[in-house]
Amino acid sequence: MSAIRPRPASDVPELWRVGAPQLDALTPRDGGWRRSRVRLAGGEACFRLARVAEGIAFTHSRIALRRPLSTLIEAPPPSLMLAFGLSGVSRFQRPGGTVRIAAGDVWLLPADHAPVERSTPSDEVVEIFLLRFATTGLEDVAALAGQGPRRLARALSTRAWVGELVAAPLDSPLARLRAQGRALDLLGRWLEPLAESASVTLDAGLTRAERRGVARVVERLRQDPFAPPTLAALAAEAGMSHSRLNRCFRRAHGQTVFSWLREQRLLRARRLVRESPELSLTEIALGCGFSSASHFSASFRARFGETPGACRREC
Repeated sequence: MSAIRPRPASDVPELWRVGAPQLDALTPRDGGWRRSRVRLAGGEACFRLARVAEGIAFTHSRIALRRPLSTLIEAPPPSLMLAFGLSGVSRFQRPGGTVRIAAGDVWLLPADHAPVERSTPSDEVVEIFLLRFATTGLEDVAALAGQGPRRLARALSTRAWVGELVAAPLDSPLARLRAQGRALDLLGRWLEPLAESASVTLDAGLTRAERRGVARVVERLRQDPFAPPTLAALAAEAGMSHSRLNRCFRRAHGQTVFSWLREQRLLRARRLVRESPELSLTEIALGCGFSSASHFSASFRARFGETPGACRREC
């Protein structure tokens, strides 16, 4: 296990700076995991890093501290990162806002050379598994992902999704090939609902300002569909009244703002019902933003003409 020692523990500043070249140097190029430990005055941060293919790397971090820590990750290379919160909560401050990754969350995080500051609280174990994909060769996928972060799910058993990658030794070409396939499959499965929600008809009699306003609202809702602003806040962001926003949104998408949002949740939930038998229907309901399994079942049946259980049995 290699140890990162930026300074003696008693001298570690409240803000710890980590350069991307330093992290890249710690990522092995010959297979397997490399374990690194950062000793801090308030505890320690443990990292496992692996490179499974050109442009695909994993980072498994586990941080336990007796006092809060801020980590500045300087100039990360252009990439798409799929982050699975396994325990605790961390906040990532980046240009444009703050991302809060909690246990059970799945986030898509584009990186574009801008520094990212991670805030880790004290007195809890914070564990995150991160899949990093270089955008070279994935430009179309990166365009689909957009510029801002997106919370793709919440309250899921994230260990069920990445457990085999966490446990994989990655010590042979075949093991890395299987891990590469699983990583790309995860990226595709979590991005597919974004493609389903990307269709829009923005020439339906809208002015340029109205089109821009509707596009801003869609982007805001896609960033975190589980914690949407109020209609009044969205209307203010679009620069129009809430009634006008709903009229414009209906012209563009065929639905009002929150009807469209419910549709996106249902589309994602149906995909999970069909393709993720390891997840219970209750977990899918909560993970996709429904208040209860019964509410989810009623909404699902009204939209698709069958219950989630019947949909799963057909697969």
